[in-house]
This record gives sequence, structure tokens and C-alpha cells, in this order.
Amino acid sequence: MNSPVVKMLVESGSVGLAVCLILLLASLISWVVIINRFLYLNAVGSGVARFKRAFEKLSSLREFGTIRESLRSSYAGILVNSYIKELNRIAIDLKNKTGEKQEFYFEQQTKIAQEKVDTETAKYAQKLSWGLHILAIMASAAPFVGLFGTVWGIMDSFFEIGEKGSASLTVVAPGIAIALITTVAGLLVAIPAVVCYNLFVKKAEKIEDILDSCSDLGFAKMKEELLYMIDDQPKS
Repeated sequence: MNSPVVKMLVESGSVGLAVCLILLLASLISWVVIINRFLYLNAVGSGVARFKRAFEKLSSLREFGTIRESLRSSYAGILVNSYIKELNRIAIDLKNKTGEKQEFYFEQQTKIAQEKVDTETAKYAQKLSWGLHILAIMASAAPFVGLFGTVWGIMDSFFEIGEKGSASLTVVAPGIAIALITTVAGLLVAIPAVVCYNLFVKKAEKIEDILDSCSDLGFAKMKEELLYMIDDQPKS
């Protein structure tokens, strides 16, 4: 191979090669995470956005079944379905209570239902951010790993200058060029990692906002259904 890059890698020495291999492994890990998060966040984001549009058109939770099953199985759909389960649970006991007991039970149980769904929302938020810490580590560490290889290579170059007793360009330039290859490798790992990290964080935050919006709307519709039920009950 006549490629100068390959030649520099071959001549970079054991430390330079080790640094390049570490950065190659880091790059492969980064790209696995990037591809995974790109496909995952796009699929989840599309599903929750379409569910939100469909859910906002419903007049009550009882119409939940009219939404397509593929949308009901999205994260947002699962959260709203949790409110439906809580609605059915609360409604059974609510019928057997009257007056102040009924009002107290209503307030306490709706709060419990909201806390349960908030816990589910937090669980999905963790899934959205999976792997992003890996990109953050690669973005911050890769340039320093590359810099280490460069500093080591420059040290070797100065040693060669001392051995040969000459600081001419023909003596210095090849060693410096070989040393800088690890810096380039570190940047090639760090730049995609930092760009994709920021893009994915913004995407995850947008999806979380949609989940929170659907959760709030589901909670409001659940309370509305329960209040209708209370109003329809005969007063003692």
C-alpha cells in the first residue's frame, strides 16, 4: 500500500499503534450507539407524536380503543392505558363511598394514580437516554487519548534528533507527521460522538415533553371521567 496514512500508521511505533487501535475500538462502539439511538429515537418519536395527535381528538378515555393498536402500543399509549386501568380501579371503590369519604378517596387515589404513571414516565425517559453517556465519554476522552499518542510521538522525534545530531526538516518532519496521526484519529472519534450526543439529547427531550403532555392529558381525562361518575351518583 502506497497510502501515506497507512505508512504513518505502520511507522508510528508500538505506542502509536496501540493508541490508534484503542481509538478504532472507541469509534466502532460510538457508531454502534449512534446507529442504535438514531433508529430507536426516530421510531419512538414518530410513534408518540402520532399517538398524541390521535389522543387529542378523543373526547374521553372510553374512546381509547378507537386509536390504532400500533399507536396504543407506543410509550405514550402505554402511559395513557395506565390511566385507564387506574380509572377502572378507582371507579369500583368510588361507587361504594359517599360524601366526604368519597371526596377524600377521590383526591388520594387520583394522586396515587398520577404518581404511578410518573414512575412509568421516568422509566421510559431512562430508556431514551440509554447509551448517551457512552457518546459523552467518547467525545471528551478521545481527543486526550489522541493527544497522548501525539505527545509520545513528538518525544520520540526529539530523541531521534538527539541521536542523529540534526534538526533539519528531513529529520523532524516525518516523526512529527507520524505523531499527529493519533490526534487526527482522536478527533475523528470525538467529532461524530459530540455532534450525535447533542442531537440525541434534544430528540430525547422532545419525546419526553410529548410523553409528559400525553400523561397530563390522560390524567385530566381520568379525573373528568371520575367526576362525571360522582355527579351521576344519587345523593344520600
